[in-house]
Amino acid sequence: MTEELSKDLFARLLERARTEKTPKQTLTPAQLDAAEARLKLRLPPLLRRLAIEIGAGFGPGDAGLLPPPSALLPGRMYPLCDWGSGIQSALDADSPDAQIIRIDPNMPKSDVPARVPPALHFDRADAVKAASWIESPSLEQWLTDWLDGQPLFYAAYRGAGPEDDEEEDEDEDDEEA
Repeated sequence: MTEELSKDLFARLLERARTEKTPKQTLTPAQLDAAEARLKLRLPPLLRRLAIEIGAGFGPGDAGLLPPPSALLPGRMYPLCDWGSGIQSALDADSPDAQIIRIDPNMPKSDVPARVPPALHFDRADAVKAASWIESPSLEQWLTDWLDGQPLFYAAYRGAGPEDDEEEDEDEDDEEA
């Protein structure tokens, strides 16, 4: 992404952050440098700027972007968003384009070829213990999609949508009755 597009994206993110009442946990540059040193990685400039100027707790998912973890996930994945039930969106720390990887421990790895389009198969999936695939080609695209109202959680699953959650909730209600 060009520097100009990245500036436009950050301006959109900043505007959205100002309108949300979510408490945000910012980091100082020194705190972020220490986290990067501990994790042995350098975060993309956009994610660094988000952490310093807007903070964790803002962004996709119920809890927004996560603060820096104490350790990377297997396969050098930097957790960005916890969707619940162990499902996460993570930044591939070794990807030059800052790919976002969906990690779903609830899906058998053997289901990925049938449920995920081949173009999204992750070439280092065996480095991650759970089912995993490319959720977005870049951090910038992932955040742009979120700002544009795309249902990021469901977009990672072919054919799934919010109505699937409603059906699951109804099934649970039937079981309780």
